[in-house]
Amino acid sequence: MAIFDNELRGIGGWLAFFLVTLGIVTPLTSLFSVGALAADPAAAAGYGENWNTLLAFEWAMAGLTAAAAWIAVWHFFKVKQRRTVRIAVLVLWAMAFIALVAEPIGVAMLAGITYGELFEQTPDGFIRPVVYSTIWTAYLLKSVRVANTYPAEGSAGEVVETFS
Repeated sequence: MAIFDNELRGIGGWLAFFLVTLGIVTPLTSLFSVGALAADPAAAAGYGENWNTLLAFEWAMAGLTAAAAWIAVWHFFKVKQRRTVRIAVLVLWAMAFIALVAEPIGVAMLAGITYGELFEQTPDGFIRPVVYSTIWTAYLLKSVRVANTYPAEGSAGEVVETFS
């Protein structure tokens, strides 16, 4: 239940930090990692004839991740309703799905290796998306600032505004 406290309203504090990590850090990290992969001549040689397809797939996954993050951040600034929080949680877990399932399976298929072999190479890469999504989902669902800024449809704040 939200406690309507004027001091905890708007984009600030941890919510602002979350939006920076989601809208700037996450897309830049994705794009830079694909850029580093693209610039690595050893990777190109290792993937052989599938290199261009793999690179296109990686750029597509990075672009999809960035677009999803930017859509969620846009909603936080433009749509002051509870559905913004639901969209953000959905985006967090969709990005985790991309990082944990879609991208590794696509890479494994294109490279001719197993999902397990990918996991052995970078186990921290499989843990980070779950930790990030879990922490920020809990914050978005429990934060007083978030509840005050993005009220549930038909909440007390909306009723007061309607009759004012």
